[in-house]
Amino acid sequence: HPRTIPSTPAPKISSHSGRPEAKMSKMKSQPACTVLLVEEDAAVREMLATMLRGQGLFVQSAASGSEAIAIYQQHAEMIAVVLLDVGMTGLDGPQTLRELQRIDPRVLCCFMTGGSGQYDDLALLAMGATYVFQKPFQVSDVVAVLKQMAPELTPDEGGRQA
Repeated sequence: HPRTIPSTPAPKISSHSGRPEAKMSKMKSQPACTVLLVEEDAAVREMLATMLRGQGLFVQSAASGSEAIAIYQQHAEMIAVVLLDVGMTGLDGPQTLRELQRIDPRVLCCFMTGGSGQYDDLALLAMGATYVFQKPFQVSDVVAVLKQMAPELTPDEGGRQA
């Protein structure tokens, strides 16, 4: 069963194949290898994107739920997992996830939350998230879970798609 960090290892989940971010090609044999980071706070978004890239991950950032949906509609094949803030103005995290699930019911998502909003961890997991990260969190914990969810996020493991 899905849990909040740092309890249990992520379940083995295969994701759909897609395009690598670097070339934006249509080579369907390549695995989805990008994290879609959705965070409305620009400073947090840029810091987290920089830290994830520093761990060798490809990152596409969105400042809002509607921007994330537009990016996902255009590039779903290359997005392995969505890292989604819960508390955003406009479409919040759960509303954004619902829209992403309409595009692809198999979308892999982790929520990030400060914990003071209207959703508790169990409700967020019930909405289809695999993990809920409580802010502040360690980026190394996030990277470990993302790589368990989508092993193709690590460039040298790209051929190990299920």
